[in-house]
Amino acid sequence: MVIRRFFERLIMLFVMGINMIFGTQFMVQEKTIDATFVDVPISHWAFNYIESLYAEGITKGCQEELEMRYCPKNNVTRAEMAILLLRGMGVTKADLEPSTGHVFNDVKINNFAAPWIEKLAADGYTKGCQTTPPLYCPDRQITRAETAIFLLRVKYKDPSYVPDALGPGEATGFTDVPRNYFAAPWIKQLAAEGITTGCGNGKFCPNDPVTREQMAVFLVRTFDLPIAAPPDIEVLSNYTDYVDVTNYFHIVGEVVNVTELPLTAIEIKVNFYNENDQLLATFDDTTLLSTIPAGDKACFDFAIQEPVGWDYYEFGTINEWQQGQTLPMLTVNNLSHSQNPDELWYEIKGNVTNQEGSLISNVRPVGTLYNDEREVVGCEWTYTDPENLAPGAVGSFQMPFLGRDFSDVVDFRIQVEGQ
Repeated sequence: MVIRRFFERLIMLFVMGINMIFGTQFMVQEKTIDATFVDVPISHWAFNYIESLYAEGITKGCQEELEMRYCPKNNVTRAEMAILLLRGMGVTKADLEPSTGHVFNDVKINNFAAPWIEKLAADGYTKGCQTTPPLYCPDRQITRAETAIFLLRVKYKDPSYVPDALGPGEATGFTDVPRNYFAAPWIKQLAAEGITTGCGNGKFCPNDPVTREQMAVFLVRTFDLPIAAPPDIEVLSNYTDYVDVTNYFHIVGEVVNVTELPLTAIEIKVNFYNENDQLLATFDDTTLLSTIPAGDKACFDFAIQEPVGWDYYEFGTINEWQQGQTLPMLTVNNLSHSQNPDELWYEIKGNVTNQEGSLISNVRPVGTLYNDEREVVGCEWTYTDPENLAPGAVGSFQMPFLGRDFSDVVDFRIQVEGQ
């Protein structure tokens, strides 16, 4: 399996007791997380993409002296784009000819990007922004539509590349990109290549400028660069699998968050392969506890139809996550459990008390079941009754686990979240 075993790489350990589980303790790594750029902390949504660009030598940021900055919100200019594209294709300064200042009227010999712009033109990837007189518009912000064209041509290393035209009645896939838009086929193809999902709400925002943080994502996906792994967020090695009574295949396990921040929307991917190591299917899911506190872990449950002909599965590196909010003060008490292996169920009951001092809505306990080897054998959630708890209020819950023999369960853990 490609998953690194978490407990094999611990350097310093401390024990963290959680009062939501019968005194059970677990080990997490104590570590300080460093970011390359002071303005791109680990909580930044594009952190791993920007770190990847830096690791591959495609960017040094917008400032190197005193402290390194990336300026993620700045818009990318056409001059900067020339440099980023060529570096992505492996071009270095040593590969450049001295600039002449005669290719474009608005790119003088002393322009910082002149050698790169002239190289991009010499290789046929650009004709500038105007032909008569020849202009490149180096200081103009590049749009998302223009970016689509550049990215696809450099992806295929073919300056003459043109995507297939839209077929009769074929839509672009974005509500703000009509069929007759000049870059419509390019934008549709960019999405088909998995390089973009648009700007949200079914739109592409073709005329918007591209920010440096957005460009990092575009470039990493275009050049298929290795994505810098998020700081110690990974699937633990204590996962198991089983087939339930409805013939669904379950993979249950835990994700650990060994960072200094609560993280949410952590996307887990599992890949299924046949005996010839060919990828058959990929599934993605998130932990049932939507936000994992700093230094904590949470369970997941993939419930899927087994791919035909699969031989083994592996988890992919986690590279999708966002900074979350601290969980509200909800305490669990009066826990009890019962099980009936013959009838294929296990149940946990208990109460949740709101000690936050304000109303908490949608209170959700999440339960994790363990066997005697501390492997995860179940993961489930439910709502309290009532779901919304006023300050000091108590809600009860019953959490059934169904569909298999739970006779191997020796311990469980309850975590709670709400809004």
